[in-house]
Amino acid sequence: MKLIAGICLALLITLNVYAPAAILPAGSFESGDAAFTVSSSTYELGTTSETWKSELGKYNRTEQDACYLGEKAYLYNFTGNGVKIETLVKDKSGTEIVIGVIITGTSVGTAGGLNVGHAVTKMESIYGTGYKKSGSTYTYSAGGKQMVVSTGNDIITKITLIQ
Repeated sequence: MKLIAGICLALLITLNVYAPAAILPAGSFESGDAAFTVSSSTYELGTTSETWKSELGKYNRTEQDACYLGEKAYLYNFTGNGVKIETLVKDKSGTEIVIGVIITGTSVGTAGGLNVGHAVTKMESIYGTGYKKSGSTYTYSAGGKQMVVSTGNDIITKITLIQ
């Protein structure tokens, strides 16, 4: 009997080390999931890459109120794609950091494959049910980042990524 118990314990430990997804529930939101995909490129919140600008095309850029003195914030509005991207410049180098994304169109989605127009069940299959729900809004949080998903009739109408 002790031999069988030992084998079962060894099997559980092996599964937990080598295949933790087999024990965990399907889908969960992690800080690295706070990312958006344009064409075949993925950009996490906090990126300093600016190639998303050329990939998304024509935009209007407006300066926003920054949180702290000496910082500048910009909002890029890609009206043709239904995407707005907020950046922050923290130092004199002028390097912009992506701190927020609002997706209302279908050409851009999350890195996990969630798009406007998908059903809530699709969202749950990708990111799980570890969200906070308020009315028709679902909020996932991890590592200081959030994904806020707005819905109507259980269909996703807007995805907001916030750092």
